[in-house]
Amino acid sequence: MNQPDDSSQLPAFLQSISGEVDSDYWKPQNVKEWSEVRKTSAFIAAWEQQQNMERALRKAIGIWVFILITLQVIAVFTLVTLDALKLLLLNEGIIKLLIPSVLAEVFGMGFIVIKYLFRPAAVNPLEFGKRK
Repeated sequence: MNQPDDSSQLPAFLQSISGEVDSDYWKPQNVKEWSEVRKTSAFIAAWEQQQNMERALRKAIGIWVFILITLQVIAVFTLVTLDALKLLLLNEGIIKLLIPSVLAEVFGMGFIVIKYLFRPAAVNPLEFGKRK
């Protein structure tokens, strides 16, 4: 089953490489089809690079937020411990306000990081801006 040589229909810059490609591979039928495939390939490569960079940024932000939350909780419990050991004198009202407010902030920041920074993998990136 010999296929006819259709290299005469290809542009000159594609005719030079048409002999290098096996007949089982895809061959563009015209320049527009070739350029569309190249644009799509470039778009996918750029999108993949953007996704990798975005994942790395999300990971770094998530780690830093949880490190700061941990330091904040440690600082509050250090203050309460120093007050309990009578090394530091804190007003009872400050302690009553400090612990619930810090815990609310910790839970709030954890919720925001998990909900908005780490979106589900099933989200279609093409439908990100659309509302349901």
